Amino acid sequence: MKSTISFKKYLWAAVIVWTMIIFAWSLQSGDDSSRVSGSLTEAVFGFLARAGLEIDYESAHHFIRKTAHFTEYAVLGALVFNAQKKTPLLKSDALCICLWMIGVPAADETIQLFVPERAGMIADVLLDMSGFACAVLLCILLKRKKN
Repeated sequence: MKSTISFKKYLWAAVIVWTMIIFAWSLQSGDDSSRVSGSLTEAVFGFLARAGLEIDYESAHHFIRKTAHFTEYAVLGALVFNAQKKTPLLKSDALCICLWMIGVPAADETIQLFVPERAGMIADVLLDMSGFACAVLLCILLKRKKN
């Protein structure tokens, strides 16, 4: 009899791997981080210019950096929600989700306090938590619609 592979056991591994990726990005120096986001900004900036839209480069760069914060934590929120629902880490879904939603951004921004040319910012913790919370709310809505 052929056994089926249960992907459930890999759900928390995906959460841990994604969290480590987030932390690795935070360990980049300010110059390296700016270089990475600057490359994306230049691509978007060029696209907007060809489309006839003029926008200040610094505004575009700031928008892209903040969008990255929101997006990376939205991915984490969806991963945590899915893992907790399928293979609960704690009895309380809300407690588990809240601990990840608060703990990882706080740790992430704390890491940046010790990295050259980086700064941990409360505003970024709140932005990260917002991305996480939006993804969790979207997952809840999709689950309710499916049921």
